[in-house]
Amino acid sequence: MDFIIHHIEKAERLKFNSNQADEWDFEHLPSYITVALTFAKDILAKRETFVFHTSGSTGKPKPIEISLKQIELSAKRTLDFINLEANFTSWLCLKAEFIGGAMVLARAIFANQNVLISKPMAFPHLGLLEADKIDLVSFAPNQFENFAKEKLDRVQDIACVLIGGADMSASCEKLATQMSNKIFHTYGMTETCSNVAMKQLSPRQEKYFQALEGITFFETKKKTLLIKDDSNALSHQTNDVVELIDETHFKFMGRADWAINKNGIKIHPQELEAKFRNALEEASIFINFFIAEHKAKKNESEIVMLIEGSYLSCFSNILAVNDSLLTKHEKIEQFYLFHSLVYTSNGKLDRKASMNLLNK
Repeated sequence: MDFIIHHIEKAERLKFNSNQADEWDFEHLPSYITVALTFAKDILAKRETFVFHTSGSTGKPKPIEISLKQIELSAKRTLDFINLEANFTSWLCLKAEFIGGAMVLARAIFANQNVLISKPMAFPHLGLLEADKIDLVSFAPNQFENFAKEKLDRVQDIACVLIGGADMSASCEKLATQMSNKIFHTYGMTETCSNVAMKQLSPRQEKYFQALEGITFFETKKKTLLIKDDSNALSHQTNDVVELIDETHFKFMGRADWAINKNGIKIHPQELEAKFRNALEEASIFINFFIAEHKAKKNESEIVMLIEGSYLSCFSNILAVNDSLLTKHEKIEQFYLFHSLVYTSNGKLDRKASMNLLNK
Protein backbone atom coordinates (compact mmCIF):
# COMPACT_ATOMS: atom_id res chain seq x y z
CA MET A 1 0.00 0.00 0.00
CA ASP A 2 1.05 3.60 -0.56
CA PHE A 3 0.88 6.71 1.63
CA ILE A 4 0.49 9.57 -0.84
CA ILE A 5 1.07 13.04 0.63
CA HIS A 6 0.47 16.62 -0.45
CA HIS A 7 3.36 18.56 1.06
CA ILE A 8 1.54 21.91 0.94
CA GLU A 9 4.50 23.96 2.15
CA LYS A 10 6.65 22.95 -0.85
CA ALA A 11 3.88 22.08 -3.31
CA GLU A 12 5.24 18.54 -3.62
CA ARG A 13 3.57 15.16 -4.01
CA LEU A 14 5.30 12.50 -1.91
CA LYS A 15 4.86 8.72 -1.85
CA PHE A 16 5.86 6.22 0.83
CA ASN A 17 5.35 2.48 0.22
CA SER A 18 4.54 0.21 3.16
CA ASN A 19 6.96 -2.48 1.94
CA GLN A 20 9.83 -0.03 2.37
CA ALA A 21 8.85 1.34 5.80
CA ASP A 22 12.29 0.59 7.29
CA GLU A 23 13.82 2.97 4.75
CA TRP A 24 11.40 5.86 5.15
CA ASP A 25 13.11 9.23 5.63
CA PHE A 26 10.63 11.82 6.85
CA GLU A 27 12.19 13.56 9.86
CA HIS A 28 12.75 16.73 7.82
CA LEU A 29 9.08 16.99 6.87
CA PRO A 30 6.35 19.05 8.65
CA SER A 31 4.89 17.60 11.85
CA TYR A 32 1.51 16.65 10.35
CA ILE A 33 3.40 14.32 8.01
CA THR A 34 5.93 12.96 10.52
CA VAL A 35 3.24 12.20 13.12
CA ALA A 36 1.12 10.33 10.55
CA LEU A 37 4.02 8.33 9.14
CA THR A 38 5.45 7.53 12.59
CA PHE A 39 2.11 6.05 13.65
CA ALA A 40 1.79 4.16 10.36
CA LYS A 41 5.31 2.77 10.72
CA ASP A 42 4.57 1.63 14.28
CA ILE A 43 1.37 -0.12 13.16
CA LEU A 44 3.23 -1.86 10.33
CA ALA A 45 5.91 -2.94 12.82
CA LYS A 46 3.14 -4.34 15.08
CA ARG A 47 3.93 -2.19 18.09
CA GLU A 48 1.80 -3.55 20.93
CA THR A 49 0.56 -0.39 22.67
CA PHE A 50 -0.05 3.27 21.87
CA VAL A 51 -0.89 6.31 23.99
CA PHE A 52 -3.38 8.92 22.83
CA HIS A 53 -4.56 12.00 24.67
CA THR A 54 -8.19 13.02 24.87
CA SER A 55 -9.00 16.27 23.05
CA GLY A 56 -9.69 18.27 26.21
CA SER A 57 -13.11 19.52 25.07
CA THR A 58 -14.86 17.97 28.09
CA GLY A 59 -12.09 18.27 30.67
CA LYS A 60 -8.33 18.25 31.11
CA PRO A 61 -6.64 16.16 28.36
CA LYS A 62 -5.63 12.78 29.73
CA PRO A 63 -3.50 9.95 28.32
CA ILE A 64 -5.25 6.74 27.27
CA GLU A 65 -3.30 3.55 26.52
CA ILE A 66 -4.70 1.54 23.62
CA SER A 67 -3.48 -1.82 22.38
CA LEU A 68 -2.80 -2.82 18.79
CA LYS A 69 -5.53 -5.45 19.16
CA GLN A 70 -8.08 -2.75 20.11
CA ILE A 71 -7.03 -0.60 17.15
CA GLU A 72 -7.34 -3.52 14.73
CA LEU A 73 -10.77 -4.51 16.09
CA SER A 74 -12.03 -0.91 15.93
CA ALA A 75 -10.84 -0.60 12.33
CA LYS A 76 -12.60 -3.83 11.37
CA ARG A 77 -15.86 -2.82 13.08
CA THR A 78 -16.06 0.48 11.24
CA LEU A 79 -15.17 -1.03 7.86
CA ASP A 80 -17.68 -3.86 8.32
CA PHE A 81 -20.41 -1.37 9.22
CA ILE A 82 -19.92 0.98 6.28
CA ASN A 83 -19.45 -1.99 3.90
CA LEU A 84 -17.13 -0.50 1.27
CA GLU A 85 -15.99 -2.37 -1.81
CA ALA A 86 -12.76 -4.38 -1.49
CA ASN A 87 -10.45 -1.79 -3.06
CA PHE A 88 -10.65 1.71 -1.65
CA THR A 89 -8.53 4.79 -1.02
CA SER A 90 -8.84 6.82 2.19
CA TRP A 91 -8.11 10.50 2.76
CA LEU A 92 -6.57 11.71 6.03
CA CYS A 93 -7.25 15.40 6.70
CA LEU A 94 -7.43 15.15 10.52
CA LYS A 95 -4.60 15.38 13.04
CA ALA A 96 -3.01 11.93 13.35
CA GLU A 97 -1.95 12.51 16.97
CA PHE A 98 -5.60 12.15 18.01
CA ILE A 99 -7.58 8.92 17.79
CA GLY A 100 -9.89 10.08 14.99
CA GLY A 101 -7.03 10.79 12.59
CA ALA A 102 -4.96 7.80 13.68
CA MET A 103 -7.84 5.44 12.94
CA VAL A 104 -8.06 6.72 9.35
CA LEU A 105 -4.54 5.38 8.91
CA ALA A 106 -5.22 2.18 10.86
CA ARG A 107 -8.26 1.27 8.76
CA ALA A 108 -6.28 1.71 5.56
CA ILE A 109 -3.31 -0.29 6.86
CA PHE A 110 -5.32 -3.26 8.16
CA ALA A 111 -7.27 -3.34 4.89
CA ASN A 112 -4.02 -2.91 2.91
CA GLN A 113 -5.41 0.06 0.98
CA ASN A 114 -3.83 3.34 -0.12
CA VAL A 115 -4.26 6.53 1.89
CA LEU A 116 -3.94 10.18 0.87
CA ILE A 117 -2.59 12.61 3.47
CA SER A 118 -3.07 16.38 3.47
CA LYS A 119 -2.48 19.08 6.07
CA PRO A 120 -5.27 19.21 8.71
CA MET A 121 -7.19 22.43 8.07
CA ALA A 122 -10.65 23.84 8.77
CA PHE A 123 -11.00 24.14 4.98
CA PRO A 124 -9.56 20.79 3.76
CA HIS A 125 -7.27 21.21 0.78
CA LEU A 126 -6.29 18.32 -1.48
CA GLY A 127 -3.88 20.34 -3.59
CA LEU A 128 -1.78 17.98 -5.71
CA LEU A 129 -4.05 15.09 -4.70
CA GLU A 130 -7.11 16.71 -6.30
CA ALA A 131 -7.27 14.24 -9.20
CA ASP A 132 -6.95 11.14 -7.00
CA LYS A 133 -9.93 8.88 -6.42
CA ILE A 134 -11.22 8.97 -2.82
CA ASP A 135 -13.55 6.35 -1.36
CA LEU A 136 -13.46 7.05 2.38
CA VAL A 137 -12.85 10.19 4.43
CA SER A 138 -13.37 11.28 8.04
CA PHE A 139 -14.29 14.93 8.61
CA ALA A 140 -14.94 17.07 11.65
CA PRO A 141 -18.37 18.73 11.16
CA ASN A 142 -16.90 22.14 10.26
CA GLN A 143 -14.52 20.51 7.76
CA PHE A 144 -17.35 18.68 6.03
CA GLU A 145 -19.48 21.79 5.80
CA ASN A 146 -16.65 23.96 4.51
CA PHE A 147 -15.48 21.39 1.95
CA ALA A 148 -18.98 20.49 0.75
CA LYS A 149 -19.97 24.12 0.19
CA GLU A 150 -16.85 24.67 -1.91
CA LYS A 151 -16.65 21.30 -3.70
CA LEU A 152 -20.11 19.72 -3.61
CA ASP A 153 -19.52 17.43 -6.60
CA ARG A 154 -16.21 16.25 -5.14
CA VAL A 155 -17.84 15.29 -1.84
CA GLN A 156 -20.56 13.31 -3.60
CA ASP A 157 -17.92 11.42 -5.57
CA ILE A 158 -16.59 9.98 -2.29
CA ALA A 159 -18.19 6.59 -1.62
CA CYS A 160 -18.43 7.08 2.14
CA VAL A 161 -18.05 10.11 4.42
CA LEU A 162 -17.74 9.83 8.21
CA ILE A 163 -18.49 12.96 10.28
CA GLY A 164 -17.69 13.12 13.98
CA GLY A 165 -15.58 14.43 16.81
CA ALA A 166 -17.79 17.42 17.68
CA ASP A 167 -21.40 18.62 17.76
CA MET A 168 -23.07 18.75 14.36
CA SER A 169 -25.00 21.92 13.52
CA ALA A 170 -28.41 21.85 11.88
CA SER A 171 -26.99 23.25 8.64
CA CYS A 172 -24.26 20.59 8.58
CA GLU A 173 -26.76 17.76 9.10
CA LYS A 174 -29.14 19.23 6.52
CA LEU A 175 -26.32 19.43 3.99
CA ALA A 176 -25.36 15.82 4.67
CA THR A 177 -28.91 14.52 4.23
CA GLN A 178 -29.09 16.10 0.77
CA MET A 179 -26.20 14.00 -0.55
CA SER A 180 -26.56 10.83 -2.62
CA ASN A 181 -23.51 8.98 -1.27
CA LYS A 182 -23.10 7.21 2.08
CA ILE A 183 -22.70 9.65 4.96
CA PHE A 184 -22.60 8.68 8.63
CA HIS A 185 -22.54 10.68 11.87
CA THR A 186 -20.15 8.79 14.15
CA TYR A 187 -20.13 8.40 17.93
CA GLY A 188 -17.02 7.43 19.84
CA MET A 189 -14.15 8.73 21.93
CA THR A 190 -10.51 8.10 22.70
CA GLU A 191 -11.46 5.77 25.57
CA THR A 192 -13.40 3.51 23.17
CA CYS A 193 -10.72 3.64 20.45
CA SER A 194 -12.90 5.73 18.15
CA ASN A 195 -16.28 4.63 16.78
CA VAL A 196 -18.74 2.51 18.74
CA ALA A 197 -21.92 3.71 16.99
CA MET A 198 -23.06 5.45 13.81
CA LYS A 199 -26.16 7.17 12.49
CA GLN A 200 -26.65 7.18 8.75
CA LEU A 201 -27.57 10.57 7.27
CA SER A 202 -27.52 9.72 3.57
CA PRO A 203 -28.88 8.27 1.37
CA ARG A 204 -31.03 6.74 4.14
CA GLN A 205 -31.77 8.99 7.12
CA GLU A 206 -31.80 7.30 10.51
CA LYS A 207 -33.09 8.76 13.79
CA TYR A 208 -30.82 6.92 16.20
CA PHE A 209 -27.20 5.91 16.63
CA GLN A 210 -26.69 2.19 16.00
CA ALA A 211 -24.03 0.12 17.77
CA LEU A 212 -21.19 -1.41 15.81
CA GLU A 213 -20.72 -5.17 16.03
CA GLY A 214 -19.88 -6.40 19.53
CA ILE A 215 -20.98 -3.18 21.26
CA THR A 216 -23.99 -2.92 23.57
CA PHE A 217 -25.46 0.06 25.41
CA PHE A 218 -27.04 0.49 28.82
CA GLU A 219 -28.56 3.46 30.63
CA THR A 220 -27.57 4.36 34.19
CA LYS A 221 -29.92 5.77 36.84
CA LYS A 222 -28.66 9.22 35.83
CA LYS A 223 -29.71 8.54 32.21
CA THR A 224 -26.07 8.50 31.07
CA LEU A 225 -24.72 6.00 28.54
CA LEU A 226 -22.75 2.92 29.59
CA ILE A 227 -20.85 1.25 26.74
CA LYS A 228 -19.95 -2.44 26.90
CA ASP A 229 -17.52 -4.15 24.55
CA ASP A 230 -18.43 -7.82 24.20
CA SER A 231 -14.99 -8.70 22.82
CA ASN A 232 -13.11 -8.00 26.05
CA ALA A 233 -15.84 -7.61 28.69
CA LEU A 234 -14.71 -4.01 29.28
CA SER A 235 -17.16 -1.18 29.88
CA HIS A 236 -16.91 2.60 29.70
CA GLN A 237 -19.12 4.98 31.66
CA THR A 238 -19.77 8.20 29.74
CA ASN A 239 -21.19 11.54 30.84
CA ASP A 240 -23.46 11.60 27.80
CA VAL A 241 -27.18 11.78 28.52
CA VAL A 242 -29.15 9.62 26.11
CA GLU A 243 -32.58 8.27 25.37
CA LEU A 244 -31.92 4.53 25.20
CA ILE A 245 -34.08 2.84 22.56
CA ASP A 246 -32.68 -0.66 23.09
CA GLU A 247 -29.28 -2.26 23.71
CA THR A 248 -27.98 -1.23 20.28
CA HIS A 249 -29.72 2.11 19.62
CA PHE A 250 -29.85 5.47 21.37
CA LYS A 251 -30.60 9.15 20.87
CA PHE A 252 -27.96 11.59 22.10
CA MET A 253 -29.37 14.33 24.36
CA GLY A 254 -26.34 16.16 25.79
CA ARG A 255 -23.57 16.09 28.39
CA ALA A 256 -24.55 15.43 32.01
CA ASP A 257 -21.85 17.77 33.31
CA TRP A 258 -23.23 20.58 31.16
CA ALA A 259 -26.82 20.12 32.37
CA ILE A 260 -28.50 23.16 33.95
CA ASN A 261 -30.70 22.84 37.02
CA LYS A 262 -33.23 25.65 36.86
CA ASN A 263 -35.79 25.70 39.66
CA GLY A 264 -35.59 21.92 39.94
CA ILE A 265 -35.94 21.40 36.17
CA LYS A 266 -33.01 19.80 34.34
CA ILE A 267 -32.18 21.53 31.05
CA HIS A 268 -29.66 20.27 28.48
CA PRO A 269 -27.86 23.23 26.84
CA GLN A 270 -27.27 21.34 23.59
CA GLU A 271 -31.04 21.01 23.08
CA LEU A 272 -31.42 24.78 23.51
CA GLU A 273 -28.47 25.39 21.19
CA ALA A 274 -30.14 23.24 18.54
CA LYS A 275 -33.29 25.39 18.76
CA PHE A 276 -31.24 28.54 18.24
CA ARG A 277 -29.14 27.09 15.42
CA ASN A 278 -32.14 25.73 13.52
CA ALA A 279 -33.93 29.08 13.64
CA LEU A 280 -30.86 31.21 12.94
CA GLU A 281 -29.58 29.05 10.10
CA GLU A 282 -32.99 29.14 8.43
CA ALA A 283 -32.42 32.90 8.32
CA SER A 284 -28.89 32.31 6.92
CA ILE A 285 -27.29 33.41 10.18
CA PHE A 286 -24.22 31.42 11.18
CA ILE A 287 -22.49 32.24 14.46
CA ASN A 288 -20.42 30.38 17.05
CA PHE A 289 -22.00 30.28 20.51
CA PHE A 290 -22.89 28.04 23.40
CA ILE A 291 -25.26 28.05 26.38
CA ALA A 292 -24.31 27.33 29.97
CA GLU A 293 -25.16 27.83 33.61
CA HIS A 294 -23.37 30.67 35.38
CA LYS A 295 -23.25 31.31 39.09
CA ALA A 296 -24.10 35.00 39.37
CA LYS A 297 -23.97 37.24 42.43
CA LYS A 298 -25.27 35.82 45.73
CA ASN A 299 -24.57 32.36 44.28
CA GLU A 300 -27.72 32.53 42.19
CA SER A 301 -27.71 30.56 38.96
CA GLU A 302 -28.59 32.03 35.56
CA ILE A 303 -28.65 30.71 32.01
CA VAL A 304 -26.19 32.54 29.77
CA MET A 305 -25.18 32.51 26.14
CA LEU A 306 -21.57 33.18 25.14
CA ILE A 307 -21.28 34.41 21.55
CA GLU A 308 -18.20 34.75 19.37
CA GLY A 309 -18.05 38.15 17.68
CA SER A 310 -17.49 41.71 18.86
CA TYR A 311 -20.57 43.01 17.03
CA LEU A 312 -23.72 41.21 15.99
CA SER A 313 -26.17 42.66 13.51
CA CYS A 314 -28.35 39.60 14.11
CA PHE A 315 -28.86 40.18 17.83
CA SER A 316 -32.54 40.97 17.29
CA ASN A 317 -32.93 37.52 15.69
CA ILE A 318 -31.35 35.89 18.74
CA LEU A 319 -33.72 37.73 21.06
CA ALA A 320 -36.68 36.73 18.91
CA VAL A 321 -35.74 33.04 19.20
CA ASN A 322 -35.28 33.42 22.94
CA ASP A 323 -38.75 34.98 23.29
CA SER A 324 -40.69 32.71 20.94
CA LEU A 325 -39.14 29.22 21.01
CA LEU A 326 -37.97 28.75 24.60
CA THR A 327 -40.09 28.02 27.65
CA LYS A 328 -39.90 30.37 30.64
CA HIS A 329 -37.47 28.01 32.37
CA GLU A 330 -35.22 27.78 29.30
CA LYS A 331 -34.91 31.46 28.43
CA ILE A 332 -31.43 32.98 28.26
CA GLU A 333 -31.00 35.56 30.99
CA GLN A 334 -27.67 37.10 30.00
CA PHE A 335 -25.84 37.38 26.66
CA TYR A 336 -22.07 37.87 26.46
CA LEU A 337 -20.07 38.75 23.34
CA PHE A 338 -16.38 37.88 23.02
CA HIS A 339 -13.99 38.47 20.16
CA SER A 340 -13.15 34.74 20.28
CA LEU A 341 -14.23 31.73 22.33
CA VAL A 342 -11.63 29.20 23.51
CA TYR A 343 -10.82 26.09 21.50
CA THR A 344 -8.70 22.99 22.13
CA SER A 345 -5.64 22.13 20.04
CA ASN A 346 -7.90 19.78 18.09
CA GLY A 347 -10.24 22.63 17.14
CA LYS A 348 -13.08 21.70 19.51
CA LEU A 349 -14.91 24.28 21.57
CA ASP A 350 -13.57 24.32 25.14
CA ARG A 351 -16.66 25.26 27.14
CA LYS A 352 -14.97 25.26 30.53
CA ALA A 353 -12.12 27.53 29.42
CA SER A 354 -14.55 29.78 27.57
CA MET A 355 -16.62 30.18 30.74
CA ASN A 356 -13.51 31.55 32.44
CA LEU A 357 -13.78 34.54 30.10
CA LEU A 358 -16.67 35.71 32.27
CA ASN A 359 -14.29 36.13 35.19
CA LYS A 360 -11.83 38.36 33.35
